[in-house]
Amino acid sequence: MKINLPFSYKVKTYGPERLYKSNVRIYEGATLLTPGSWADSVTNAPVLYRSDILKKYASNWEDNILTLGHDPMGSDPLKVVGTVQNQRWSNGAVIGDLYINTSTQNGRDAVALIEAGLINNVSVEMTKDYWDSVNNTRYADNIRFQGVAIVGSHPACKNTRIK
Repeated sequence: MKINLPFSYKVKTYGPERLYKSNVRIYEGATLLTPGSWADSVTNAPVLYRSDILKKYASNWEDNILTLGHDPMGSDPLKVVGTVQNQRWSNGAVIGDLYINTSTQNGRDAVALIEAGLINNVSVEMTKDYWDSVNNTRYADNIRFQGVAIVGSHPACKNTRIK
């Protein structure tokens, strides 16, 4: 005797995030980068991110990888916890939806830390900035985003938020 049972799964919502198909936690509308002068992680020197430039390049992504800490292009596969989807310019910021894979221990740990309120910041990985010798400042232009890192309580851009 063959028994047919319908396949279904529950979608739980907790606010801006939701559980999808049991192994991916989605944090919708995460703030990835806002206009301002933010220090980059390499030189710790401020880089100017203008709103017109961020708006122009908000959807210009070479890679949409989501990692734990800065790991450009996912060179350490154990730090990869998901992807960034639906990248866009909205409400004066670069916004994206974070898809965290909870089938890995690092993904489960990241979600647990976010839900506990211990981490709530991200930092974008992007192409180089430029030096303006006339105004004596570094600035971002012709941006190609290369992923996002989940970081601790001291992100470069102070306005980033996962939820």
